[in-house]
Amino acid sequence: MEPHILKSKLSCECVGGGRIEHLPAKKTIRIYGYSQGYGQADHSISCALVKKEYPEYTVTWSNDGY
Repeated sequence: MEPHILKSKLSCECVGGGRIEHLPAKKTIRIYGYSQGYGQADHSISCALVKKEYPEYTVTWSNDGY
C-alpha cells in the first residue's frame, strides 16, 4: 500500500491529551482527563469544536480523571 502524500504543507504540535466518552443513545459527549505523555489539553477548545459538529448533543468537559 502506498503512503498517502499530502500536497499542502502542514505543521502540527500536540498540546495535550485526554479522553472522550461518546454515548450516542443519550446524545452526550464528555471530554476529560489528561495524557501522561503530553500533559493536560485545553478541553474548552475541544468542547467548543465538538459542540459545533454535534449541536443536538450535550457536550461537557472537565480536567478530572486520567
